[in-house]
Amino acid sequence: YLEAPVSLDKAEALVNAFLKQLKAKKEKQEFLNLLEEMAKSDQCVTSEEQQFLDKFAEIINQPQALTSIQAKIKALFTKTIFNPSSAKLNNYTHNKLLQQLQPRLKKQGIKSDLSLERLNYFSLFAGLLGRVSYADGNISSQELDKIKEILAELGNFKPEESELLAILLEDQMLKGADYFRLSSEFFKVSKLDDRLSLLDCLFAVAACDNNLLYKEIEDISRIAYGIGLTHKDFINTKLKYLHKDE
Repeated sequence: YLEAPVSLDKAEALVNAFLKQLKAKKEKQEFLNLLEEMAKSDQCVTSEEQQFLDKFAEIINQPQALTSIQAKIKALFTKTIFNPSSAKLNNYTHNKLLQQLQPRLKKQGIKSDLSLERLNYFSLFAGLLGRVSYADGNISSQELDKIKEILAELGNFKPEESELLAILLEDQMLKGADYFRLSSEFFKVSKLDDRLSLLDCLFAVAACDNNLLYKEIEDISRIAYGIGLTHKDFINTKLKYLHKDE
């Protein structure tokens, strides 16, 4: 359901069907433990997540009729998971970097000047840069510095924003980021000039250590075609950086 967020009515029906089977105190506690584990899975339990867990536990542990529990859970969903602000973030479920970046920014008290749309755009942009920099199985400090420089120059990222995104980027690459998904999502939110800019930046990151690797060039090639650029676009940009390297 993370891939295709459900409506409030659908979520309510699923929860109600489950609650009918959740009767024993031990079963309820096991379920609450699993919810807590899931909230901690990204090493960051936000205040909103904790409030939801506490309230949910209070509701299902109360000795009351099922209909009363269902009504209270519906109210909780409406105030939290399905409120307007969280619904906006649910529009970007395919962008795992953004899904992690938003709560981390909030937790650290970092107020971004960028809209959610621009954060989505530049986190996809950074994700693809990270994918190329990880071509050799490691993101060097030079490559990370270059990515932060690009985010500051093109996206007006504050130092603390680009630092946080860089940390998340390393983590995502270690977990095996899907360049096909990143490319597909970036294509949806970009224009031709944006894609050419990304292509240039991909080579800039790959060449920042004065050593363009074959694997890096191969990854850039896949991304270029994945975002709808031509072979000519790819070759022209590649030649520019090969000449710089020489």
